[in-house]
Amino acid sequence: MINKALLALYAYEAMDFVYGEEHRHCCDGWEKNKVGFKWFNRRHTRGEKLLDAMATIISLQSGRRPVSLIRAPESTHLELVIASAQLMTPAQVSNFERYLTLLTKTASVTDALIDASQAEVVVHAYRICRDEVDKIVIARAAHLAPTLPQIAEAIKAYSAKEGEDVSYEIHILELARSAIKSLLAYRAAATAAATADSAGEALVLQLHRDLIAIIPALYMKAEVTIMDSAVEGYISGALVEVCFLSRALDDMIQAVASDKDLRAHLRSGALRCDWIKPRTKPDAVSIILDEPSMEGLRSCLPALKDTSVEQFVQAIDDKLKAGDRYPTNRGIARNPRNLPATFEVQESIHCEAALIAYLDDQAIDSTVYIASALPACYACHLLAISMREVQGCNSFRLGPYDGVIDCGWEFPALRHVAELEKIMLTKSDAHLRVVVDAYHRAKEPWTQDASGW
Repeated sequence: MINKALLALYAYEAMDFVYGEEHRHCCDGWEKNKVGFKWFNRRHTRGEKLLDAMATIISLQSGRRPVSLIRAPESTHLELVIASAQLMTPAQVSNFERYLTLLTKTASVTDALIDASQAEVVVHAYRICRDEVDKIVIARAAHLAPTLPQIAEAIKAYSAKEGEDVSYEIHILELARSAIKSLLAYRAAATAAATADSAGEALVLQLHRDLIAIIPALYMKAEVTIMDSAVEGYISGALVEVCFLSRALDDMIQAVASDKDLRAHLRSGALRCDWIKPRTKPDAVSIILDEPSMEGLRSCLPALKDTSVEQFVQAIDDKLKAGDRYPTNRGIARNPRNLPATFEVQESIHCEAALIAYLDDQAIDSTVYIASALPACYACHLLAISMREVQGCNSFRLGPYDGVIDCGWEFPALRHVAELEKIMLTKSDAHLRVVVDAYHRAKEPWTQDASGW
């Protein structure tokens, strides 16, 4: 039933995502991130940033595929449980665990050697994420290269101002210029070194230093305005995207440097990774829409009480006609030969749901934070908040979500499935009621009122 509810919400929602009002206080407002990774997580604890960073690195390593992970609760070790949408190869697992080993060295060396050990961590991470990093840098450098003369002109214009202190504006633009120059140098080396290990170590380290320097400005509206106003178009979005790996590396290195308990865990070697194997292929599930199935749907979703089968099918067809305007369309197909109307979706268990199921038979007193490299979808968020209302369920907290409606979301194997599904349907009906009303209002013909407006 949950798939039909998601399909209904998807059909009537103006976009392909839902912004829940309940996020206003837990996520600093809604975040719809075009480049995939969560950017505004600066209010997270140091431990949560560490998990976010690890998820980012694994995801980049696997081609920006969905990845979620948790720190095993109530474990005396630093034990990570990792779920990925794509099966990691033995080489990828080995490379990530090698990265953690190098990170451990930064917790054990003397101050005189710490820069060298951190440099080794950075270079190794850029190497194991090379394929995705090179694609991002090459694409974004092409966008940023033409802006260098514009930035130089803006710096010149600021410098010519008399009686104003514009040193900070010039500083921000110089940081942006340095980052772009390093990106262009990295792109040149990566393009030339088709069979080598991409750019050399010196270029990687210089790029990392310049990106780390610009990152603080990319959180601040005033600084972003300075950068974007200096060029035709925008440069902040492109800089954000190329910064994700360096930001993750810096978060991890800073966590090790400032967290005594974490350093103790790393020094003792008490670090372990458990990888949950994903399903190798999604299941194709058929959703039949006829009057009997519609009656069942209306009983669970009162928001559809005045909706006919024909109206429902037409709303879905209208959405599908938009093609790639809505990325979720790629997972939904209608079989035109079938009557009654039949829609096929590719069903799979999301990484967040897989971790929730992994811990389902454990009684956990604390709330478990699930870090994700890609924002959690609407249904995963709905599951997490619904579990708080069922006695005997563990408590989970997800990071900011983008609210994408995935009609192929599959319920994980949980002890309280029936209760959870009922609560989830009730909550989705509240969202559905709003979007159905908006959908029908948009279809009403415009009429002039008595005032003439």
